[in-house]
Amino acid sequence: MTGYEIRNRRLALGLSQSELSDKSGVPQSTICTIETTTRNAKMKTLNALGKVLGFRVVIEWK
Repeated sequence: MTGYEIRNRRLALGLSQSELSDKSGVPQSTICTIETTTRNAKMKTLNALGKVLGFRVVIEWK
């Protein structure tokens, strides 16, 4: 999931970055950085955001 996709999902749910921060426990500054750069987020962060935004992070080894 890219920052662009996270932003689009957040907006589709009508959430501000601050509201997503409150619900997920992820600092608003981190959400901003993920949404506006190509920074790689930690799995813990993606999982926390996913719980609020309705997505699941899956890693597959092939």
